[in-house]
Amino acid sequence: MNKMKTIFCIFVCITAFNASVYASSVKVLRVPDANNVYDRVDPMTSKGSVHYLGTFNTTEECEKECIKQAERCWSYTYYSLKFTGYNGQCFGRMEDLQWSPMKQEDIDSGRILWPCRSNMDCSLNGECLDGMCKCDPAWMLHNCDVLNLLPANKNTGYKQMDDGAPTSSWGGPVVRDPVDGTYHMFPAEMTRHCGINSWIVNSRIVHAMSETPTGKYKRIEEQQPPFAHEPDVINGPRGEAIMYWSAMKHKNNDTLCNCSDGSTPPSCQPGVITFTTYMSMAPRPRGPWSKPVVIFPTAPGDNNLAMVILKNGTLVGFSRTWGPRGSRIHLLRAESYLDPSTYKQNPEELWPFLPAPGTEDPFVYIDKRGNFHAIFHNKYPSNVQESVGGHAFSPDGINWQYGGRAFGNKVQFTDGTEFEFTRRERPHFVFDKDGVTPLALTSGAQYGGKYNDACYTLLQPVNH
Repeated sequence: MNKMKTIFCIFVCITAFNASVYASSVKVLRVPDANNVYDRVDPMTSKGSVHYLGTFNTTEECEKECIKQAERCWSYTYYSLKFTGYNGQCFGRMEDLQWSPMKQEDIDSGRILWPCRSNMDCSLNGECLDGMCKCDPAWMLHNCDVLNLLPANKNTGYKQMDDGAPTSSWGGPVVRDPVDGTYHMFPAEMTRHCGINSWIVNSRIVHAMSETPTGKYKRIEEQQPPFAHEPDVINGPRGEAIMYWSAMKHKNNDTLCNCSDGSTPPSCQPGVITFTTYMSMAPRPRGPWSKPVVIFPTAPGDNNLAMVILKNGTLVGFSRTWGPRGSRIHLLRAESYLDPSTYKQNPEELWPFLPAPGTEDPFVYIDKRGNFHAIFHNKYPSNVQESVGGHAFSPDGINWQYGGRAFGNKVQFTDGTEFEFTRRERPHFVFDKDGVTPLALTSGAQYGGKYNDACYTLLQPVNH
């Protein structure tokens, strides 16, 4: 598939679209049977950045109303006249770039392709020049909000075989050793040949290494025994490696499930557990690692921590809570990354408007211009696999804009094949030695097996 077809697939993965041009010469991307304010609005009500624009007879009338607003309306959603409760109602996202429309009949959405005014309109992934976004190589499309991913090599990433049977893994952060230039991945791996559905009991963290950033990673050792999951490994201001992860000690190994082909049989029924979040440090990714210390000792939970550490030792990033609407993201800050007592989670949700069941698996980084970014797994309904990856950006690490989809679950390979994974989560970037140029995206990718949850850590190159 050539590059133009690739762009088309990513951009209009929900359905076909028609571009229309009004007298104002503003182009519009139309997506029928799609809802860009899903789980967000009540009838005839404005809420946050989503404004009620009125009731109309057609999608075209709603579109025109969005375009003529004094405040920039980046997208609209129109409920058809036969949609009960919202008959003919039109909503617009004002000064809000979020674009991740979900399939829903009798609803149309459209994205207004306005000229950019600043780099913020380019998702901070490029520069606004003469009203057009010049995207950085890793990003593409009108607002530089979709990753420019290249075909993946099936012989790269982390795909482990043990005793002739596959061992599943679920993504892994990668850091470069500043001494010898090797690259070190820390995947979450399911023991005893089980799949991702066994993660609460069977997951452990392992250490794998590659001589090159986009090569094949080979397991060296077990880093943390079961249960250990959701590792995030970053570089500290003194050049050290810092690991955060969730864990719980089992009374004995009898609680672990036994499987055979990398997937999990229905007989494996992990129970509910209480998570604890830990931190450990090492002078190099090879170790030795310090004794783990607990983060949030008074508030244990599946915190899903992700952060960057600034040169002055302060920290900014994300944690999460669980509620009726699923996984909710909160701002995380610390006065000193070395002092767990200074780690504070903002009580308010950062993006309360994101639909249930929420967003998770953040990976936070700083780009070459000093801007802050994060990529996520969108826990949207299963019929929106094209939007499994999200992106957010911030000029200061405190005030964030959520953009929407960054990548999907369909992956092209260098042998010319394409595969649609049933799940693609836990995204991390692999950076060049400069620490700011993304070279590849790693993620946990579920491909199937006998019980459908076999997976491995996919590595897909990013244009650079």
